[in-house]
Amino acid sequence: MNNENNNTTLLLDTGLFNDADTLSAALQLLDLPATHRRKLAPEKMTDGDWDEILNLVLSTKRVITL
Repeated sequence: MNNENNNTTLLLDTGLFNDADTLSAALQLLDLPATHRRKLAPEKMTDGDWDEILNLVLSTKRVITL
């Protein structure tokens, strides 16, 4: 497992929430250290894309779903 992302925040943009833009803007104001953001588009994602997301989830301190 890649440890370079430890102690970071992962924002998963799933498209589940109507007001994700407001929440995203609020999170930017928090100035979270080393934040990674990934947009999930399941219909376009390959197995490698899913592996990358899983690795990020497992190696980060916080995961926030938008």
